[in-house]
Amino acid sequence: MIPRLEGGRFSRRCSAEKQSLVGKDVEVCWLANREFVVIDFEAVTPVGRSPIPIELAAVSFTSGSVAPPIVLVDQLIRLDDVSLLLPFDVQQTGITADMLAWAPDAREVLEALAMRVRPGATIVAHNAAFERSVLRGVDGCPPSLSDASLADTLRLSRKLRPANRSHSLDALAREFAIAVPSNRHRALADALPTCRVLQRLFDVVKSDSSIRSWHELIGIMRLPARAQRATQIIEQRSLFD
Repeated sequence: MIPRLEGGRFSRRCSAEKQSLVGKDVEVCWLANREFVVIDFEAVTPVGRSPIPIELAAVSFTSGSVAPPIVLVDQLIRLDDVSLLLPFDVQQTGITADMLAWAPDAREVLEALAMRVRPGATIVAHNAAFERSVLRGVDGCPPSLSDASLADTLRLSRKLRPANRSHSLDALAREFAIAVPSNRHRALADALPTCRVLQRLFDVVKSDSSIRSWHELIGIMRLPARAQRATQIIEQRSLFD
């Protein structure tokens, strides 16, 4: 369970944080000490089918902590039909059929992730509708993942930065001066900048008086109950480039 901020060291931390915001009527202690797991899939997207994962990365961090993110999963995923791995996919990710040949299958990788996500953690992705479509397309995906209510950095960016022309991961990384790994479009190389972008967006939240509670914040970030699959696939490429 996520600790309640009602006493002891948590309330003292809140008081100190409030005092540091001199001249700002903003309460931010509700954002402290919450655990997030940022996930990213690389996938092939056959026409008329759900995206099929070929790599997964997941990193966790606690809001307000100075500790670096912890890598929970960084794993290639076997692709049974290698003909679905197009030259475009190989060029973009650097992942080849030979690299996937001896990888574990998607169910095994997702079961490992489910075991490492602690109860109460919020699962986040950039353009999370795509990650949700991948999870729900895997036979035997653990319900704690397939039924999870994913949060989306894209939705939060659109709320906080409505005038921005682009909310792609690269655009946000440039805005916040976040270094992007040279091997972009590998899962971990996307998950780590997403994690840092989320942390910087939280800095913006702390100075944005229009978001005043965890309930409000998560209401903005959570995906709607349903999403159109065609839109998910189209946006996957445009929102990361």
